Amino acid sequence: MSEVVASGIWVVPRAFRRLVPGITDISVELNELFEKVDQRVNFPELEVELMKRWKKENTFQKSLDLREGKDRFVFYEGPPTANGKPATHHILARAFKDLFGRYKTMKGFYVE
Repeated sequence: MSEVVASGIWVVPRAFRRLVPGITDISVELNELFEKVDQRVNFPELEVELMKRWKKENTFQKSLDLREGKDRFVFYEGPPTANGKPATHHILARAFKDLFGRYKTMKGFYVE
């Protein structure tokens, strides 16, 4: 197990010093290499900003266009409350639908 140095919000292996010639003070060097991230993130606001950007840049359509003509993958899902009141297994089914769709997209399939 390698030793680590805590620096601000980063924990970095000591071996990092050997990767960048001339490092003497790892905390100073890390501040130069990375921007600090605000730890008080407003996720709903971040999601709205991201969705605006994706809409402006037409990101989703571009992702479909890149895979047009490729093998198709379709994940069929039944009605969300076919088995009675919504429960944990409905959330799990949606998570699977999201997970497999993303995986197949990354593997180059045209996901519907």
